[in-house]
Amino acid sequence: MNNLTKRTLSGIGFILVIVGALTGGPLTFYILFMVITGFCLLEFYDLAVKNGADVQKTTGIITGLVIFSVNFLVTGGYIENNWWLIVLPFIFLIHIRELYRNKKNPFRNITYTLAGLIYPLLFLTLISQIVFTPYPDPGYNHHMILSLFVLTWSHDSFAYIVGKWFGKHKLSRNISPQKSWEGVAGGLFFTILAALIIFYLTSHLNMVIWIVLAIIVSVAGTFGDLTVSSVKRSAGVKESGHLIPGHGGALDRFDSALFIIPLAYAFIKLIL
Repeated sequence: MNNLTKRTLSGIGFILVIVGALTGGPLTFYILFMVITGFCLLEFYDLAVKNGADVQKTTGIITGLVIFSVNFLVTGGYIENNWWLIVLPFIFLIHIRELYRNKKNPFRNITYTLAGLIYPLLFLTLISQIVFTPYPDPGYNHHMILSLFVLTWSHDSFAYIVGKWFGKHKLSRNISPQKSWEGVAGGLFFTILAALIIFYLTSHLNMVIWIVLAIIVSVAGTFGDLTVSSVKRSAGVKESGHLIPGHGGALDRFDSALFIIPLAYAFIKLIL
């Protein structure tokens, strides 16, 4: 099986898993993105180690999973807001544990460990906020987050295809020499087209809102991709992991979404 076939089949499988989990309800959503949270944090900490930090992998991942779980349960209305207090001991534990590890550069170790709880965890917590946004009805709704993923996949796929065929002007030669301005333009065009299709199929929200979301996806997705590329380059690796054959790790697949989800959530919050 050549790399293109492997990449295509695993990509289709990845999409089917995401769509199935989102449409399956809050439990399947929670289970899948709980797993994704763990892999993203693990890969982030592995990259941090390659950059010279001696991070607290286990403590950081457990803390991240607790934060994700509490956020999901609070946002979904399953538990009260005061349950957020359970997160505080885990944050302090990171600082206290470093005192007894006897590692070099404790400040850097703590900083990198906490950095994982901001990026990529920010995306993974805000995604729960979106699925429980009262759109189009109160309660769990997969419509908006699934639409955002469709826009993200449209941007990633067509930016790659257009860039491969027509790319001449490099977007960032030092960070990601294969990406081009032509690819960005192609990704934006087809993402707007996908947004218009979603608008005509669903009739939820108005056309201008969907176009703005498409622009957010294209711009934020481009910088999200470049950010992960720069982190990988500094660590001296091509892929963040090997979770998905032909696509790399979880961070490789969600690099665009890491920037898209927070900005899209902020926009959605302002208009709804």
